[in-house]
Amino acid sequence: MKTMPVPRARLSAAMLSLLVLTACAQRGTNGNTCAVVGPPFDQREKNNMAIEDKFWGDPVEGCRLSLGPPDLKIKGGQPVDVTLTFRNDGTNAVGFTKGSIWLDYEFTLLYENRPAPLTRFGERMLNMPVAALTVAWIEPSERATSTSLVSRLYDMTEPGRYVLEASKRLMHRSEAGFITVVSNDITIVIED
Repeated sequence: MKTMPVPRARLSAAMLSLLVLTACAQRGTNGNTCAVVGPPFDQREKNNMAIEDKFWGDPVEGCRLSLGPPDLKIKGGQPVDVTLTFRNDGTNAVGFTKGSIWLDYEFTLLYENRPAPLTRFGERMLNMPVAALTVAWIEPSERATSTSLVSRLYDMTEPGRYVLEASKRLMHRSEAGFITVVSNDITIVIED
């Protein structure tokens, strides 16, 4: 079977139509017109932004970092896996260095308000020389998402309250320097 490429304009129009129809179906329809239920768009947008800001660290030169899920309760001995999302809302690309999946971000983990100890694996990872770094340029309006098994780096076997924060040091394309973007913090409760 021979396939023919679909022109971009048609694909974009089809996708837009599908999005509009989906939005109308979710919000309710009135005959042939889409009826939007809820507060005016500007107010909904402000509400959504306020809620979303809670899950992101402060912006640094248009870049933000989110750590989630926001609050975790985990049985002792279970793995603690977190998701990191880096977002470039700025006007310049930033260099996102990658060396090890374990050390692409720096973490600060407090256990009962004291630094949590590293596991043996975590100590090896921090002391291991980085063989090579690659740089991925994150353009404006792009995101990069990854996960990290924090309990592999830190000893989280003690029941109690842990507070985790992540940060990322980035090369800034418009300048000759680096910026550090810090995430929101999350609470992790390890239960007996």
